[in-house]
Amino acid sequence: MPLTECPEFNEGSSGVSTVDGVAAAERDNPGRPTDHACSMSVSTTVSIEQLRAAIDRVLDDVADKHGPVVDLGADYYYVMPAATTYDVGTTPDPTSFTIGSLVDDVELVDELAPSPTDQMPERRDLVIWHDLAHLTGIFQRLAALDLP
Repeated sequence: MPLTECPEFNEGSSGVSTVDGVAAAERDNPGRPTDHACSMSVSTTVSIEQLRAAIDRVLDDVADKHGPVVDLGADYYYVMPAATTYDVGTTPDPTSFTIGSLVDDVELVDELAPSPTDQMPERRDLVIWHDLAHLTGIFQRLAALDLP
């Protein structure tokens, strides 16, 4: 349901849109589902096999449109904390944003999947949340490059 269709969607006294109850319910019951119609459902699942196939399909189209190597044309970008991203009942605090770097993101890609001519580095343990955050930076930039 789009946020604007949520019955509790309103303009707060500060003029900032809020969704009543979501933040309080999440605060009072962290990690537990809420009955709020606009809250994120904790039962949402994704098949990793399907996700991998979807990413491959989208990246095939990116390569068709932009070529096998894409000039990202930027470096720094804003990063909103993951917990904030999914708390739609609270207005994000811009002071909590950090700065990401596409240069760092691409270095991670080189580390995780070196080109065939590069020497394979020693395998390291992945830090899933961190590594996905770097990949997300690249995906967001690719999406931005494709905007009309």
